[in-house]
Amino acid sequence: MSVQLSQDAVLDVLKRVVSPVHGKDVVSLGMVSGLAIQDGVVTFALEVAPPGANDKAARDNEALRTAAAVAVSRLPGVKKVNAVLTAAKPPAAAPAAAAPQAVPRADIPGVRSILAVASGKGGVGTSPTAVNLALALSAEGARSFPRKIKQPCLKHPARLLRLINQNEIEPQD
Repeated sequence: MSVQLSQDAVLDVLKRVVSPVHGKDVVSLGMVSGLAIQDGVVTFALEVAPPGANDKAARDNEALRTAAAVAVSRLPGVKKVNAVLTAAKPPAAAPAAAAPQAVPRADIPGVRSILAVASGKGGVGTSPTAVNLALALSAEGARSFPRKIKQPCLKHPARLLRLINQNEIEPQD
C-alpha cells in the first residue's frame, strides 16, 4: 500500500524524528511549522531554542533538521525537501516605564477638581470637547467653568497650575 503525499503523511513521518534535547518527537513538541507541499516539494520549519553561544546546541539543531529532512525525503512522491531551522529570540525585557510625575495641587478656594482637555495640535476639537464636558458635568449637578489657555503648548503641569493661580486664563467664548 502506497502512502499518498499529504500533510498528514509528512507529519506521521516527522512523529518518528525525536529531539535529542527533549526526548520527544518534533510534532508533539510543536516544533514543526509552515508545512507546505507543492508539486512534490515539501517545505517546513523546525522551531528550536536559540543556541546562543553553545556550539553543541547549534550542531544538535542541525542534526535534528537533517534527520527530519531525510525522513521526509523517503516518502513516495517527494522530489525535494526544504527544511529550515528557526529560533525566536526571547523577548527583551521592556524598559521600565517612567513614573508619572505628581501634579502639584493648586490651592484654589472652592475648587475640588481640575479637568484639562489638551492636544499637541490645533484644530482637533478640544474647545467643543471642553464645553461638552462642562455641560455634562453641569447636568450632573457640578459647577464648571470652561477656560481656554492662550499658550499653544504647555509642556509642564506646574506651569498650567501657575497660570490658573495667576488668572492668566480667559473664559471660553
